[in-house]
Amino acid sequence: MSFNGIFSIHPKYLIAFVLIALVTPLFGAQYVLTVADFKVQTTDEKYLYVGKGISALLANELRQSKAVDLVEREKLNEIITEQKLSLTGITQGDVTIGQLLDVDLFVVGEIIDMGSTFLIDVRVIDVVTGEIFWSGSITEKLRRYDYIGAYFADAILSELEIDTVEETITKFEEKEGKDENALIAMSEGIEAYDQGDEKTAKEQLSEARRIDPENEVAKLYLTKIYQLTPRGKIELSAYMPPYTASSLGFIESISIYTWIGLPYNRVFSSNEDGTQSIEGTPYVGSEDNRTYTVGVSIPIGKRFGIDFGIKTGENSFMISNSTDPNWANFESTTSSTFKTHYQNSTGYISSGYAINQKASIGLAAMIFYTRNHQTGVSDAIDGYGNLVHEGLFFSMVPSFTVNLKSKRTLLDFSLAYTNQEVYQIKDDGIISLGYAPMVFDASLIMGPYWQSLFVGARINSDIYYNYIVGHNLRIVPTIEYWPIKVLTLRAGLEYSHSIYEGNYTPGYGGYFGLSINPWKFKIHTNISYRYRPMSAMPDSLMKDLRFLFGIEFDSDWLSR
Repeated sequence: MSFNGIFSIHPKYLIAFVLIALVTPLFGAQYVLTVADFKVQTTDEKYLYVGKGISALLANELRQSKAVDLVEREKLNEIITEQKLSLTGITQGDVTIGQLLDVDLFVVGEIIDMGSTFLIDVRVIDVVTGEIFWSGSITEKLRRYDYIGAYFADAILSELEIDTVEETITKFEEKEGKDENALIAMSEGIEAYDQGDEKTAKEQLSEARRIDPENEVAKLYLTKIYQLTPRGKIELSAYMPPYTASSLGFIESISIYTWIGLPYNRVFSSNEDGTQSIEGTPYVGSEDNRTYTVGVSIPIGKRFGIDFGIKTGENSFMISNSTDPNWANFESTTSSTFKTHYQNSTGYISSGYAINQKASIGLAAMIFYTRNHQTGVSDAIDGYGNLVHEGLFFSMVPSFTVNLKSKRTLLDFSLAYTNQEVYQIKDDGIISLGYAPMVFDASLIMGPYWQSLFVGARINSDIYYNYIVGHNLRIVPTIEYWPIKVLTLRAGLEYSHSIYEGNYTPGYGGYFGLSINPWKFKIHTNISYRYRPMSAMPDSLMKDLRFLFGIEFDSDWLSR
C-alpha cells in the first residue's frame, strides 16, 4: 500500500526537522555569562561550601531572564580543570577562562565569615577588556540566602539595562529569612555532585528540599541526577530488556521493578476503497501483543551494575475476510483466515560498565522460548493453524550511554539481534517465514530548562534484511515537566512509517504520561493512541490504544 502527497515526507527530512526543533534556542540572548563558585573565608567547616550555594542561587536568578544565556557551572569547572587554572581574585586567568567559554561577562565573588554575619562581595568582569564591569557587596545573614541571590541578580541586570523578572523582585523586596541549614545542605549537595558522588548529592539536596520545599536550586540539581528509565516509552520491545544495559554503570542502589504493557483496541479493518486487502478482498483483523516484566538492578563496585529479570508475553495476529471483527469468529481455519497466537517466556541478564562519569557501555542477553498457544498445533505456512515457529531463541543487545552533565544531555542507544523466526503476510496473500528484525532504539534527553522542563526524543526502528527488505521507523519527540518534586508530566507525538519493497505506509499518534514518586517508589503510566503500521503485515495500518504501567522501588540494601 502506498500513500502519496502531503503524507509522503522523506524520513531524512523529518528526522532533521525533529533534531532542529530540539536544539534550536527558544529565545535570543543579549548577553552570555557564567557564574563561578564564590570563594569562602571561614574557620567554621560547616560553611566551607556555601560559596557554591550562593553562586548557584545567583545563577538561578540570572537564568530567569530571557536576555541572558547562562553557561552552566559544570562547563566552567570542566575548563578550569582542563586548563589547570584557578580563580584567585581578578587575574588574567579569569579572562582566559571566560574567553575559552566564549562568554561576554564572568561573575566571581567572595564570602567572608564575620561571626554573626557574612560579607558577600561580587564582581562582574568584562571578558573582552578584562576590566571590572560592575561590583557590589552586602553584609547579611546566610538565612536570607534567597534575598542575597535576588539582590545581586537585580543589581547586575539593572546595570545591563535588563528587566528583572517578578519572582526575583519579590524575593528582593520581601527579604525573607529561612533556615540556613537548607543552604548548607544544598551547598554540600552541589559539592558532592561536582565530585561525582551522586548518592551523597541526592541525600543532601533532598534534605535541602525537606527544610525548604521551595528551594529551586536543590530541585534543579536533583533533576540533573535522574537517569533514563523506560518511563518515556510507549511499549517495550520483545527483544530488549526494559532498561538499557549501559545505563547500569550509573545506578546507585538496588532497584526492584515491574513493567506491564497492555493493548486495548486491537481490531483493524480495511479501508472502504479496499487498499488494505489480500488479493483484492477487504478484511478485518486483530494484532495484539502484551508483556509482563519483573526484575532487579544491582550496583557492583563503583562502576559496574547488573540487571536480571523474567518477561512473559502473548502475541496474536489474525485476519479474515469476515465482516465481523469479533475475536471468537477467528477460530475457523478456512483458507481466508490467517492466524497466529503464541507465547514467549523470557529470561534476561544485563551488565553495564561506566568507563568514566560521562560514558558507559553494556551488553544484554535474552533467552526465550516460543510456543503455540493452542497445544498440539504445529507450524504452518499455508493459511491454516497457528503461524508461529516454536523453539528456543536468543537475542543479544549491545548498548552505549553518554551522560554529558555539563551540556545537560543524556543519550543512549541499543541494537538488538535475534535468531527468532517470525511470519509476515504480504498484500498478495503470501506468507513468509524468516528471521525477526534487528531492532535499533535510541533515546535523547536534554535539560532541565527553567529548573523543571526536559525535552527529548526516542527513535526506534525494526530493520528487516532477508525475506522482506525494509524497515519500520518510529520517532517520538517528547517534553517532560516536573511541576512539583513528586510529580512528573510528559507528552509526545509519534511519527511512524513502514517501507517495504517500494511501498511507503505512514502512521501517526501521540501519548500522555505521568510519574509520581512517593517515598522510595516511582510509579509510571503512559497512555498512547496511534495509527501504526502492522508488524505482521507492514503494508497495513491499525488503530492502537496502549497502556504502559511500571513500578520501581529503590532500596537501601546495597548502594555504591
